Amino acid sequence: WDVGGSPWDVGGSPWDVGGSPWDVGGSPWDVGGSSTSEDRKAALPAHFLSQWAFRTIELGGRSNITGQHVRVGIFDTSPYPDTAVPINRPETVTVDAPAPKSDWNLEVVHPKDSAKLQSAIPAGKKLDVRDHGLFVAGLVNAVAPDAEIRLCRVLGSDNRGDLFLLLRELFNFLLATADDSNAPATIINLSLGIRIPPKWVGTELPREVQLLQLMMQLAHCLNVTVVAAAGNDSAKLDQPERPNLPALWPNVIGVAASNQQNGRSCFSNQGDIAAPGGDGGTVIKQSFWSVLQRGFHLFSTNLRRRSQFIERCQPTLDACADEDCPTAIIGPVLQPVAYNNGVGRSNYIFWHGSSFAAPMVTGLAALVQQRGNGQLTPSQVRKIIECGATPVDDAALGAGIINVRQTLAKFDDCARELGIVVQRPSEPPHVEKYPKNAA
Repeated sequence: WDVGGSPWDVGGSPWDVGGSPWDVGGSPWDVGGSSTSEDRKAALPAHFLSQWAFRTIELGGRSNITGQHVRVGIFDTSPYPDTAVPINRPETVTVDAPAPKSDWNLEVVHPKDSAKLQSAIPAGKKLDVRDHGLFVAGLVNAVAPDAEIRLCRVLGSDNRGDLFLLLRELFNFLLATADDSNAPATIINLSLGIRIPPKWVGTELPREVQLLQLMMQLAHCLNVTVVAAAGNDSAKLDQPERPNLPALWPNVIGVAASNQQNGRSCFSNQGDIAAPGGDGGTVIKQSFWSVLQRGFHLFSTNLRRRSQFIERCQPTLDACADEDCPTAIIGPVLQPVAYNNGVGRSNYIFWHGSSFAAPMVTGLAALVQQRGNGQLTPSQVRKIIECGATPVDDAALGAGIINVRQTLAKFDDCARELGIVVQRPSEPPHVEKYPKNAA
């Protein structure tokens, strides 16, 4: 199942870099279907916490609920370049945080077999989106700053990887959770996905993909909530596509991306719920057209003229200058990016995609678990989040756009309506470790 040769690759571009029919990859939405260091646009650190996305979900209404005693596992890229990855040992990354937040530490795990991820695309053609996982982790931390966050590398710097590696690391993570009698409430974030090729729709999925579905069922049985990005395959479609896998499956909370108008981001697939993910912009492109010379089927270079045409729902950062950028989300990266003609450097950039909507839902799930004293099942976490969401007219956004303030303020009412009983911490736990009907 090596990357580049297997038809079940774990890959990154929403336009399937490499042509694999089963690419699994991060769900950023990037210029030209890729992201390189040259494509990155710096954002000011001061704009991170005040960005429109956090205002939309009313993050300021979090109060004193901060994700304490909750563990979040993120399976994604490592911020280290492929040639410098510390194999088979955890590495602690200190992430610069804007005031008044303090810098925070992120544990990054590099499985032994992740060394082969660097061979996914030939040298010279490699994309570089290694900060994808750190960007995702930064958004989780912003929503749930006291949650224990662990980033496991299953994608290379080109945002592609290996399905076997993803399956193994998910299994190891779940096994460690099951074996730990003191394990806190646990959530998995998958800002990656498999787009089902059209010819496979309605047919039996390959065994390798079925194993991923089995892993999602196992997580559900272990009371581990799984949140996944819906994908970005709907930019030029009248009707958005179904979510990618695993967001499509019922035991996973599939997250669509929303825009500043509380509508669906034009590129986003359908989801169970939505969170801000940026949007597409209008791009004016130049083209040349020629006039045929009379009597000859030849193009006249003398009559060649320039024309303009407009493309809508294009990935663009042209309008991004502050916290109100309509097409992007702001998040952290490891390597500083220059701005203001090189005068300044920032560890925050603009980016867009359902990849970055998912971690906001993951962070909210951590807050909900803390509010529920870590006793909630994945189904209950989902229902509480849906109960507090802001309703919208677009069915593609599922139950609506998440709202942190409403979800926490309405927690008791929603729990009562849903028949959820939460004991005080001193009381015996209400939820069984392995509930018989969880699957």
